[in-house]
Amino acid sequence: MALPIDPLLSTKEVARILGVHPNTLWKWRNKGYGPMPVEIGPRDDRTYRYRRRDVERFIEQSSHENRYPKTRSKGKTYL
Repeated sequence: MALPIDPLLSTKEVARILGVHPNTLWKWRNKGYGPMPVEIGPRDDRTYRYRRRDVERFIEQSSHENRYPKTRSKGKTYL
């Protein structure tokens, strides 16, 4: 029995979900930030897609990081 395959999303679909421009995903990808892309095709004609679960994980991790107060100098926590 085959396992269900997680649907792949296009850059435009992920940009719409995250509320950013598709170019932002390109910039993030080049910096190693954002949801992990799946590379499809040969190097000179590569297409990037994203697994829905990776996009959801990125959203969860990003919102988790923003939930806690920032720490400034000398270890003091500010609310």
